[in-house]
Amino acid sequence: MKVLSIEKILNLDKWQAIQDSLSKVTKLAIITVDYKGVPITTHSCCNTFCQKVRSVPELRTLCQKCDSRAGLEAVRSNEPFIYLCHFGIVDVAIPFTVYGNYVGAFMAGQVRLPATSSQKLEQITLQTVLPEQFSADYHLLPEMSYAEIQLIANSLNHICSYIIEEALDKDFLVSMLSKQTNVEQLPVASGAYESLKLDHFKQIKKEMEGLISSSYISTDKGEIAEHVDPLIKPAIEYLYSNKSTMPSLKDISKICRLSPSYFSKIFASVQGQSYSNYVSALKITWSKELLENTDQSIAQISENLGFSDEGYFIKKFKKSEGVTPLVYRKYYRNRPVSS
Repeated sequence: MKVLSIEKILNLDKWQAIQDSLSKVTKLAIITVDYKGVPITTHSCCNTFCQKVRSVPELRTLCQKCDSRAGLEAVRSNEPFIYLCHFGIVDVAIPFTVYGNYVGAFMAGQVRLPATSSQKLEQITLQTVLPEQFSADYHLLPEMSYAEIQLIANSLNHICSYIIEEALDKDFLVSMLSKQTNVEQLPVASGAYESLKLDHFKQIKKEMEGLISSSYISTDKGEIAEHVDPLIKPAIEYLYSNKSTMPSLKDISKICRLSPSYFSKIFASVQGQSYSNYVSALKITWSKELLENTDQSIAQISENLGFSDEGYFIKKFKKSEGVTPLVYRKYYRNRPVSS
């Protein structure tokens, strides 16, 4: 049986547009390669350093070798493979498999781990000496924590798997496999992802950013203890599990299957404060963790915690802490460290 061609599975024009959108929302450079590691799309948001490297034939060959080996490793492990390329840059390989056949991979990355990171990643080819003329561009490569890279890789994997599965549901591959002598007759798949628009990727971006934010926030649900009234327990659990939302009193009371007025009364009695004050205090606590542990902008933190307006978030934060979020972050990071 012939090796399936990825070009027969994806409409490359439409796929390029999807790839470009994903690159923008994830802030990763992305390229799609065949099973040999040869690019079949143009690079989306390729960094200057990698552009220069790939312009040198012998270095481009090493890049393709990395892509090929990483794709095979991803197939072997059956999950996104996060690794270091020959220049020590972090990349991710997400395999495309169809009926057990490896046909190509979705390659994302071109970022560096922070110097303080203790995460050890596999380097799948020998380290290449950094050419002096590329040194300045190398140090301009963006940094990203391993947790962020891992969350994005898993999200991209789900998207790619969905598209392939949708293509299979259209039966075009089933038809091809029943006529193995007619491989070249395989129609191009477009319906699999025709309905994916920019708005979808904006929503994906929001969900991914929410996941990243949650990874930096304490997941301790100490307040959801046995002494909490079972009537309001679902509400508190919902708040902890959906940190990027700001449910109204009406909506949260529905989760508890109570009327808004009765929920409000019970909540205030159990928690010692109104529902709105409780949520506000909880969000400020979480925002402090994000200000301390991430480089997310004030606008990103505001959005990721469900505030409808950045100005409103700043106002609530200052009322609670006495300073703006930006001042809080500067103070926290410049505070003396006790010995």
